[in-house]
Amino acid sequence: MVPVFNAGPYLGDALRSVLAQSAPTDEMQICVVDDASTDIDVRALVESIGQGRVEYFRHPRNIGSVANFNQCLELARGQWVHLLHADDRVLPGFYSAIGDLFTRYPQAGAAFSRHRHIDSEGVEQLVTEPELQGRGLIPDWLTKLAVEQRLQYASIAVRRDVYEELGGFFGVSFGEDWEMWLRIASRYPFAYTSETLADYRVHSASITGAKLRSGQNIEDLLWVVRTTASYLPIEVRTSVEKRASKAIAAEAVRSAARLWRVGGDLVAARRQLTGALALGCPARMLWPALKLYIRLLLVGR
Repeated sequence: MVPVFNAGPYLGDALRSVLAQSAPTDEMQICVVDDASTDIDVRALVESIGQGRVEYFRHPRNIGSVANFNQCLELARGQWVHLLHADDRVLPGFYSAIGDLFTRYPQAGAAFSRHRHIDSEGVEQLVTEPELQGRGLIPDWLTKLAVEQRLQYASIAVRRDVYEELGGFFGVSFGEDWEMWLRIASRYPFAYTSETLADYRVHSASITGAKLRSGQNIEDLLWVVRTTASYLPIEVRTSVEKRASKAIAAEAVRSAARLWRVGGDLVAARRQLTGALALGCPARMLWPALKLYIRLLLVGR
C-alpha cells in the first residue's frame, strides 16, 4: 500500500522498486492511495508505470497523512500489510525475506529488515545498526523500542489481523508510527532480518522535514513517550521515559546540526537545539549542543 501526497519526484522510484520483485496479482496487491495530490497527475503516472498491475485510489480532498495511512489499511486485502511511503523504496529481496520471516515465526505480529537513510537523490547517508545478526525474533524488543524509535515504514510489514485487532494510527502526525510499533510490540514479538532491504528517504519536502523546521517533532515524540508508558511494565516506566527523553534530545541536536550544515536553516536549527537543551541532553551531546547553540547565536546577530 503506497500512500502519496505531492511526492511526484519519488513515486516512480517507489513503484518500480516494488514491481521489480512483486508476486502475481492474485498473491500480492499493489495500490497507490492518493491524498488529493496537486503536484502531478498521479493516476497517469500509476497507469504508465503500473501497466494495469497497480491499483489507484484518490481522495476527493486532502484528509491528512495519518487518515490516509488508515485508509490504506482499510483498502488492504493482503494477509500481511506493507505501507511504503511514496518517497521511500524497497531493495531487492525485501518481500521474499519478509515472507520468510512470517513463515518461520508465525507468532510474530510484525516483521522488518535493516534499512538505509538516503538523500533526495537516492545517495546513501547511513545504514542503521543491526538489531541482531541473521534472522530471528528480537529479545526484549518492547523496552528497546520504547527508549528510541528504531523503525521506518519502508522496512516493516504487519499482519493484517494485528491491525484489525489493535486499530489504526492516531494522535500525532510525527511519531504516529512509533506509537503503533510499540502498541504491537506490547502484544506480539517482532521478527527481523539484518539484511539491508529498504530505503528511507530524508528530504526537506517530507512531513518529517516540515516538522523539524517547526520544532513540532519534539512535542509529538514526547506525546508518544507519555502515551506509550502504559504499554510497559510498571517497574520500568520511569526509567524508560527518562532514557527516551534523552534520546529525543540527542536526535534533536543531530537534526539541528544537519539543518544548519545542509540547508543553512538558522531558525529550524535553533528550534531543535532549544528543545534539546530543555529536555536535558545526554552528557555526551551537551558540549556539541552548546557549541552549536553559541555559533547560531553569533550568526543571528
